[in-house]
Amino acid sequence: MKYLPIKSSFSERGQQKLNQSVQMLLKMSSIVFLSLCFFGPLSMSAQKVEKSNLQYSKLPIKIAFGNQDVGLGFQNIFSSFNPNFELGTEYIYNKNLNHQIGQTAEIGFTKNDVLGNKLSLTSGFFYRYTHKSGLFIDCGIEIGIAQQFHQRQVYEYDALNNQYVEGKNVGKTTFVGGYGLSLGYDLSRKTKLPLSIYINYNFSIQYPYLDLDMFPFMPQSTTQIGITYKFW
Repeated sequence: MKYLPIKSSFSERGQQKLNQSVQMLLKMSSIVFLSLCFFGPLSMSAQKVEKSNLQYSKLPIKIAFGNQDVGLGFQNIFSSFNPNFELGTEYIYNKNLNHQIGQTAEIGFTKNDVLGNKLSLTSGFFYRYTHKSGLFIDCGIEIGIAQQFHQRQVYEYDALNNQYVEGKNVGKTTFVGGYGLSLGYDLSRKTKLPLSIYINYNFSIQYPYLDLDMFPFMPQSTTQIGITYKFW
């Protein structure tokens, strides 16, 4: 299968900046991961585990809606409208109500008419601190795979008739990795509602991005608002 060539508008200087950003992302991910592994358990062991009559579900449902932007971290936020949807769950490895370490699993879909639609499957680890008031903040890293679909019609070469014909847009499997930050409020701490609401910012690098040789990395971010429903 052959595709029409894609011309990149990025300069050599822009590619150098991207490579530096990728290296910085890897360093930040390593620092975050090591911090979670070292300081998280220390904080939990130093604090008495609280007892509560709240019965948390082991696998709650998470639903989030947001917008995708292309560019380096904290740049071009809401510069265009590319709707994003995610459905997933999370598992908490410890029983401490204030300091928690957990893992997420999510499936997502992003509609982008310029760069192409994307279907993703990711998983990550996070550390969450929750105040007694119900306010919480968490940070984490995630990795996964994504099926990136072409943003235009795909053509295949018909050798028998010596011409190009319309083909199926099956996309290309790529790898994604990045970090995320969330701020939210757990309603179940002060009410009987088994819900949490949150806003989330996630930055990731996607590789390889379709057929770009000069610019194989695709930096992108998603800003979301979501809810977590905890079954009783």
